[in-house]
Amino acid sequence: MHLGVIALCVPRIYILIKTFTEGSVLNGLNPKHFKAIFDNWMEECPCCSVFLNVVTLSCFVVTLWAIGDDTERNGLSPRDIAALPAVIFLLLYAFYLIECYRAATRRYLSIVKQESAMAYIEAVRQQSPVILFKATGWHYEQKQRMIPYRDARGKLRERIESHQERVVTFDESEKFSFTRWTDITELPEGLENSSLTRMEIKKEFHFADEPTKNLFTNLSHAFQARNRHRDRYMDYEEELVIDGIKDHVVAYIDPLKREWWIVSTWYWIFSALMISWIYRWMIVRRTRQLSVTILKQVEVCF
Repeated sequence: MHLGVIALCVPRIYILIKTFTEGSVLNGLNPKHFKAIFDNWMEECPCCSVFLNVVTLSCFVVTLWAIGDDTERNGLSPRDIAALPAVIFLLLYAFYLIECYRAATRRYLSIVKQESAMAYIEAVRQQSPVILFKATGWHYEQKQRMIPYRDARGKLRERIESHQERVVTFDESEKFSFTRWTDITELPEGLENSSLTRMEIKKEFHFADEPTKNLFTNLSHAFQARNRHRDRYMDYEEELVIDGIKDHVVAYIDPLKREWWIVSTWYWIFSALMISWIYRWMIVRRTRQLSVTILKQVEVCF
């Protein structure tokens, strides 16, 4: 089992170290790449946190043992070389704290809503929908740029490189007007045995009758026809806008009955003691993952 954990974690650690140390890699990355690396750390490999916890804690124990053991063996005692495991421990501990800061659990606790999950869903249900037709016109233009390179002698030179660049010429939108709307969202059930919920919020709209659907289709086709030939290419989409809605929400099932330890303070206490994986496991056990679709039914009265 230990070999399996090492096999999973070592490639990820190697990629992180390579990313930060190789200049050629750094030149091709922007801050979004680094954010993606860390954001996916706990999502994709939870055993990496356990492995890092165990390695850091083990190094700490070895450091304490080296400091406390002055028994000489071949003229050298562990205390004489205690600085080596101490330095390794400090480096691991720093990397471990960075991982704790970037971990998903820490982010969830920092954005958890004070209102209950059902209260948030109910507030979104009360919001009126806005349906938009949206079109974006664009084309490609040939551009040139200077690219640095090294020749056979190692000298730094520049060459001209041609590339195509997307140029947006217009963004058009039009609102679909309807007479009335009704929220037909199905509420989640069975949340009594959890303390937290991680909700993925989706949104959709339906038509109350066939005439409303036909009118929407005709207006959509007319909107596309008006904008289709304004540029070489056109992207079209239909967007449902609801005030206050977010793609992902973390909320308490019942804020009045939440466990005392589900706060960021206790997360950092466990992290400082190098047992954050225990706290994360506890959070996972008390968290319910949901996918909620906010459904709005619209109707046009003729």
